[in-house]
Amino acid sequence: MPRTIISLALIALTVYLALGFVFALAFVIRGAPAIDPVARTTPMHVRIILFPGAAVLWPMLLTRWISTPEPAPEQD
Repeated sequence: MPRTIISLALIALTVYLALGFVFALAFVIRGAPAIDPVARTTPMHVRIILFPGAAVLWPMLLTRWISTPEPAPEQD
């Protein structure tokens, strides 16, 4: 019984982190600039620092990314 619980917990953790890894790739490239205007001008090598946190906190960041409206196109 305890081995089954531990096995299920490890499987759940693995799935969670795998989804987080995939999400973090997309978030670093497209999501961070969509949520934060400052990140739009931040170089990619600096945004990569966000990767570990995005991989772990992906449900919260996904919710925020989805709820953020599209920015209006800038007019000159």
